[in-house]
Amino acid sequence: MKTALITGASRGIGRAVARELAHQGWAVGINYLNRADKARELVEETVQSAERARLLRTCMAELHEDYREALFLVYFEGLSHAETAAVMGKREKQVADLIYRGKNALRKRLEQEGITDAYNG
Repeated sequence: MKTALITGASRGIGRAVARELAHQGWAVGINYLNRADKARELVEETVQSAERARLLRTCMAELHEDYREALFLVYFEGLSHAETAAVMGKREKQVADLIYRGKNALRKRLEQEGITDAYNG
C-alpha cells in the first residue's frame, strides 16, 4: 500500500489531493495548521469512503461470475458494451442484460449492507 502525508489537507488543494489518494487506496496522513474541525471531517469522510470501497469489493465478489466480469469490464476498465462482448465471447445484447441484472443484484446486496444510496441508473 502506498502512503502519503498531505500538508494543508483541511482545505483547498491539499484536501482534494488527500481525497483523491484515499479514493485510489493510498494510506493518507493529513496535517493541518488551524482547521482541526475540517481535518476531522476529512478523516471521517475518508474512513467512510474506505469502508464503502471494502463493501463494494466484497459485494462484487459475491455476484455471479458473468455479472461481475461484465460490470468490471464496463465500469472499472471503461470498455464499451461491444468491447466487453468481444472479451466475454457474448453478444452485445447479452452484455447489456448482464450489466442490468448485475447492477440490480449489486444494488440489493449493497442495501443489505446498509448502503441505501447506491446508484439507481
